[in-house]
Amino acid sequence: MSPEKIVILGTILIWRSMTAVINIRFNSCHSHLLHVDSSWTIEKVKEQIAAEEGVSPNDIRIIFAGRELQNSTAIREIDLGLHSVLHVIQGRKRNLSLQVETDCERGQGEVPETEKEQSTPLNHYYIFCKNECKKVCAGKLRVRCSKCKQGSFRLEQEPSCWDDVLKPGRIMGVCEEKDCSGDTAEFFFKCANHSSTEDESSVVLYLIKANTRNVECITCLAICDPVLVFPCLEGHSMCLDCFRIYCQTKLNDRDFIQHPELGYTLPCPAGCDNSLINEVHHFRILGDDQYDRYQRFSTEECLLQMGGVLCPQPGCGAGLLPEDEQQRRIECATPQGCGEVLPSFSPR
Repeated sequence: MSPEKIVILGTILIWRSMTAVINIRFNSCHSHLLHVDSSWTIEKVKEQIAAEEGVSPNDIRIIFAGRELQNSTAIREIDLGLHSVLHVIQGRKRNLSLQVETDCERGQGEVPETEKEQSTPLNHYYIFCKNECKKVCAGKLRVRCSKCKQGSFRLEQEPSCWDDVLKPGRIMGVCEEKDCSGDTAEFFFKCANHSSTEDESSVVLYLIKANTRNVECITCLAICDPVLVFPCLEGHSMCLDCFRIYCQTKLNDRDFIQHPELGYTLPCPAGCDNSLINEVHHFRILGDDQYDRYQRFSTEECLLQMGGVLCPQPGCGAGLLPEDEQQRRIECATPQGCGEVLPSFSPR
């Protein structure tokens, strides 16, 4: 058998008509273009690649988002976007015996599957795009080998909950990259609204969900989509506009909760127990300026809980932490501070 080849196809055009141009890269070292029709199946793509490479199409397998695509799948059904990649492998499957953890923490809920071969893209998960969009956007779930960071990774089992996606080492599989023995999946998210580089990713906002049940916002009673669902037993929902106002009001009042493990966060406005938001990136919905303010307040509250103080000099406010509780004088050292020496130290 000839040496194993890995062919990477990256979409460089959005489907504006029935045809598009696909960029084919061989082993990340050289490339050429392939003109494809949106009605082509994976079998047809294999035939085109095989003809150019001088191999049999029966020896070629194509992997996308952790799945091996079937011959009957049409190109338009797999929702290829800009900079998406298909990994085409020549050779037999690598096999692996697996033992996969399936226990998931309460409140995390089921995780949407990685992009399936279907006509309608999945938008069941959301990210905050801090690069181009500057807002909450639909996200694309991607998977790669945790060892070599390549996408030619085949999942042996789908993730069943958010823990499987967010915590490393829970889902295993087979890396088809030559000379790589990686067997652990690494999931990551990208914005679905625009192209991005291969190493660019976003943090998933897993409390923001599609409002498929038309649940009313706990604050304004409107039915909006998507909504933020608090991790309380009641699962109270809030539209994103009301959540932004809720966060802004609490921030202005410095009424966030400084939790030793979760950080600077908020509970369900209904006062439910065990309802603290445990992923602080949800507060990016405040916008860049207010999120910077949120981070500053968070740092200050952490300092104060550690027994520190903020410099009272006008225009300063630098954080000061004494070396011991008996210290009666403390210098607000430059360049971060103003250089003043405080005559006394009175921790909060």
